[in-house]
Amino acid sequence: MEQFQSQSVAISTNQQAELIQQVILNEAKKDPFFKQFLVQQGQQIADLIPESAIGTAIQQAYSQLTTAKTESSPGGI
Repeated sequence: MEQFQSQSVAISTNQQAELIQQVILNEAKKDPFFKQFLVQQGQQIADLIPESAIGTAIQQAYSQLTTAKTESSPGGI
């Protein structure tokens, strides 16, 4: 366990979800098509994936992207 921690390996589900979320958000920043797809389909994807680090990461990334979109939209709620 110490070996993994010293190598910065995500050993807990929360750490895994956080790292996956960072990768998803970084890819969304680089690829407008991917970002649009996540904004449009992210909730459905997260609903279909069983409870896991990946499902949690997609849900959190979707929430961040839709919150950012709403905040940056003129007249957004």
